[in-house]
Amino acid sequence: MNKLHKTKYFLLFLILFTFFGCDQLKQVDRVIKKSFGQINRFERQKNNYSNRLGLNKQNNNQNEFNISETTNNYNSITQKNLINDHGYLFEIINGVDPGKIIANPISDDNEMMFVVNDTSNTKVPQNLEVFGWHPHWMGDNWKNYYFNLLSTVSFFSYKIDPETGFPQNPSELSVWNDSDFVSTAKSNGTRVLLTISLHGEENVVNFLESEEIHKNLFITASDYILSKNADGVDINFENVPYSQVDNYKKFIINFKNFLKNEFYKDNLDAESVFMSMTLPASKVSENYSIALLEQYVDLYVIMGYDLHSNKIPGATAPLQSENDELSLLKVLQRFDKFGINKNKTILALPYYGLMYDIEAKSDDSDDIDLVPKLDRKITYNEINKFFIENEELKYEVQLDPISMSRSISILFDDNSMKEIFYDDSFTLSEKYNFAMTSGLKGVGIWALGYDDKRKDLWGILESNFTSNDVIYENPISKVNGFPIRFAKSLVKDKDIYFVIIIFLTFSVIISGILLLSDWRFRKKISDKKINIILLFTIFYVFLIPLVIFINSMIYADGYGIYLSSEINLYIAFFLGLLVYYLGSKITIKKEQKP
Repeated sequence: MNKLHKTKYFLLFLILFTFFGCDQLKQVDRVIKKSFGQINRFERQKNNYSNRLGLNKQNNNQNEFNISETTNNYNSITQKNLINDHGYLFEIINGVDPGKIIANPISDDNEMMFVVNDTSNTKVPQNLEVFGWHPHWMGDNWKNYYFNLLSTVSFFSYKIDPETGFPQNPSELSVWNDSDFVSTAKSNGTRVLLTISLHGEENVVNFLESEEIHKNLFITASDYILSKNADGVDINFENVPYSQVDNYKKFIINFKNFLKNEFYKDNLDAESVFMSMTLPASKVSENYSIALLEQYVDLYVIMGYDLHSNKIPGATAPLQSENDELSLLKVLQRFDKFGINKNKTILALPYYGLMYDIEAKSDDSDDIDLVPKLDRKITYNEINKFFIENEELKYEVQLDPISMSRSISILFDDNSMKEIFYDDSFTLSEKYNFAMTSGLKGVGIWALGYDDKRKDLWGILESNFTSNDVIYENPISKVNGFPIRFAKSLVKDKDIYFVIIIFLTFSVIISGILLLSDWRFRKKISDKKINIILLFTIFYVFLIPLVIFINSMIYADGYGIYLSSEINLYIAFFLGLLVYYLGSKITIKKEQKP
């Protein structure tokens, strides 16, 4: 009876172990799947989108019992058409980096309640940096800025004519020339720069190859700066090719020296000339001679945005990402390899989000496919004004802790949806923490005015950058618990772990088979059923990680096969039975029974 009771208790323990272990395996499964998955991210999102849209046939029965709840989450086609047909009413970034906005002033005085201490005592310490661009298309929106919360503001921009060096947009520089923008900023102790911009590889090549054209720029730009008593320039060149590395380096050095000489002629402190350099997040940044220009450049501004895909829905500035996709973490790791001086480097983050269209389309075989497409970039103000604060619109807001971004899902009656990825005061604050715990000097903002009269984003600048007593916490260490760290370790050293698991598992299995082939061992085991169960459990436990690991490797190779936790348990269970059965039937040496 005692043996029977012990057997029952052990069986109960095995059942409970399997039941609770299944839940744990689901968590590990999700982590490994996310870490190893090399298949298109959107393919892995399709099931989630299908469930939201009610397209998943497996959920049809469940939906029948929740018709009212599901219906309440859908919006009419009229609302969708309103968003599509009148999109021009939004302050739209037109997709040409860094973008252009069609102004849409707010007609009412509703503002988000957030108290900002607008006093002369509230300043950003000199050892920290808060940098912001004021785009010319934002007009006189600068009157709403809290300049005391900005170390530096740069007017965007003097757009270089690559054929002459003169500005292509003299009329757009009128805000610089004719307003009190510069004097107001400087009266608040804010450094003021003029951004010198040139985009497009062909334009960059044409300009950099002519020193005569450089001189035209030097003379004209310095006149703009000195006429307003500004402090220097922000160099915003994109797509500098490898062939122009030397020319770009020479251009930066000559420009800085020219400005210092002009300041000296005007009886100004030549050493006070300030030059910042905007760096793209892509590999092109290798061509900017970062280390060699350190003595001439006072501030490096890393553009921590436009890291998204136009076809796969996602955030424009993800903190982390799956696989080899760009993220803020990967970008800073790349600049670490360049040996960038972090004491004069900041990370610029976006005050805009991305809106994607996700349409359900069927082919001739009636199979439904989901087709995503980037609709537009929209500002933080628009996201709040036209979506979050729209009481007639039904939506769902989620937080993705990995990318540290918000998303809004808006469903429509025609089985389509719009999904908006953006940063709010919480996610931006976490990314500010990431920048500071990474050893950077501060942060940048693309672009001032995109929040219009809202004050919540000014509030987090105040709380994070007006004191040296702030304690920053790395959000990645908070998000990435042990399972994530372990899974990343598996990804990084998967070959080593694979060899260890294979070796250990086969050692246990082969040892078990050798033992079972001995009749004396089998007789000893068979004397107590508890021993049989114990031996089988050992095989079972060692086979579980092997099954999961092999399955994950197959999934990572792009075959699209990924089994659920329960199926992995069943496979390991039957493999354990098979190993035990084979071991009990195989005889390696002749039995010598007395």
